[in-house]
Amino acid sequence: MGRYRDLRKRQGWSAAAAAAILALAAPAAAEAPVWQPVSAETGRIVGIAELEALKAQFPDSASVRRRLLGAYLDAGRQADAAAEAVELVDRGYVFTPATQEVLLGLGPTDEQLAILALQEAKARPIEASRLLTAAPAEALLVEGVALDRRSGRLFAGTVVSRALFELGQGGQWRQVVLTDAGSLGGMAIDPVRRTLWVASGLYDETPPPASGVRGVIGVDLDSGEVFRKATPEAATPGDLAIAPDGRLYASDPLTGAIYSTTREIWQLWPLVEPGTFRSPQGMVPWDGGLVVSDYGYGLAFVERGGAVTRIEADQPMLIDGIDGMWRRGDTIIAIQNGVRPARIVALAMSPDGHRVRSLRVLERAHPSWTEPVGGSLVGDELIYVATGQWDRFGPGGARVGERPPGPTEIRALPLRD
Repeated sequence: MGRYRDLRKRQGWSAAAAAAILALAAPAAAEAPVWQPVSAETGRIVGIAELEALKAQFPDSASVRRRLLGAYLDAGRQADAAAEAVELVDRGYVFTPATQEVLLGLGPTDEQLAILALQEAKARPIEASRLLTAAPAEALLVEGVALDRRSGRLFAGTVVSRALFELGQGGQWRQVVLTDAGSLGGMAIDPVRRTLWVASGLYDETPPPASGVRGVIGVDLDSGEVFRKATPEAATPGDLAIAPDGRLYASDPLTGAIYSTTREIWQLWPLVEPGTFRSPQGMVPWDGGLVVSDYGYGLAFVERGGAVTRIEADQPMLIDGIDGMWRRGDTIIAIQNGVRPARIVALAMSPDGHRVRSLRVLERAHPSWTEPVGGSLVGDELIYVATGQWDRFGPGGARVGERPPGPTEIRALPLRD
């Protein structure tokens, strides 16, 4: 879910919480590292020792590393700040021009200067997708899209319009009003059971505030019948994923929970309790469990029983900031809009889904992007929203900023091995 991510406010941190982070900083090497629960309080850590311990827990997180870099700069530890900046650049991060000037003033070594110089190449756009279509301007704040291969119909869910938009074979968009729907987020199609699933939640941008249904809405793609699955009170489903057996998963970017249910049951139940993740986004069903993206901290593996471990990377890389994710064989295709520059990547996974073997950039900093957000995998293409417009709406869906809402560009990225 594109908008609801880690809130990184620099405030105080309790000694007890800091001690807990330090105690868990070095998991046993022989076992998969346990996922350290993260919350808004975790985002308020400011002490260097505590941030270093947090980095040990989440070494592949650009967000954590940037916070530590800031703490080093505030403390005047220039050599440590330069080293941390080099680590980020080596993993693919590109700083703003203003920050690059600051980094050059830290007295980096010749070797560090050579790595910092790589930012120019790593910022260059990679344009690999084609324009598929554009949702009309009246489709306010498109977050997710899904394509039904059998009928050729393309669906777009909207946060502010609180409606489903459908593009038929005739090339005309029509609005499908779903009674009592909240803001529509993640979408997924179950091709076997011919069902379109759409997440319905309540956010700051939902107009009017505190109205509509929280849950998951299902639309029978053949009959048009609409049905709903309820969630626990105050839950807000964001992204959705469907397992081969039809089991439905929903992540909650506000409470940090993961919910699941089967087709026969009309209630989603917690698989992972609230407070485990800070802002879970995309999910990928895997043999024996579920791969989950926590926006500020990285990837986790959730076993069928609910146990959570951290997914490690075999090479230096950044695996936080991931919004949507989809499985293609033993590869995860991911929209990574929480790093700089934004990009779409292919993560080669170990067969058990517990490790990232390598990362390959498929598309990066496309000139037409505002913010790439949700999408769906259709055959050998990723269909995705290229021009997210979260910055144009405020509380209750009020317009903010100078740019009015416009058509939403939807692009298709061909996938090759």
